[in-house]
Amino acid sequence: MIIAATCAVVSGRLFASSGAELRRRWTVPLACAAAQLAFLAYGNLRDGAPAHHAERALLGVIFLTAAFAADVLAGAVPVAVGKARVAALGMATFVALSWAVNGAALRDDVPGTSATEVRTAQIAVGKALRAEKLEHVVVTPCAYEHFALIAAFGSPELVSTNPRTNAEVAASCPAVERR
Repeated sequence: MIIAATCAVVSGRLFASSGAELRRRWTVPLACAAAQLAFLAYGNLRDGAPAHHAERALLGVIFLTAAFAADVLAGAVPVAVGKARVAALGMATFVALSWAVNGAALRDDVPGTSATEVRTAQIAVGKALRAEKLEHVVVTPCAYEHFALIAAFGSPELVSTNPRTNAEVAASCPAVERR
């Protein structure tokens, strides 16, 4: 968070002191990103979040801001290296180390790799149900594992889903009634 704020402040200062070409190129996209951010904040305040993962709506703003920061910093690096080589190398080292530290933390917790997230058993049950050519199936999930079963079954319109039980996910989940 501190790195992002630092990059935003530096990029903002460089944008304000940059040439007319850079401002002409980035004024409209940044204004659109700011408007999107304002609309999302207003919608969130009014309890109208765009999805149950509201951060996904910010991806456009994040990518646009990253492209802007790369453009500004790419133009500033030659100037910085010429004026203060040691400071530029220090900043590059700081960014590289921050990336390495944050990347290591992200590699440790990769989604879908824990024992409760493996869906091999549910996929096998779904394929077996498809082979039985059933007219209707009722599924009672433990958590969210039933989606793999339904996808492997191949006919979601033939599946009714009961509320989840919140039990620990195991190979026996979800409970299936053949009809």
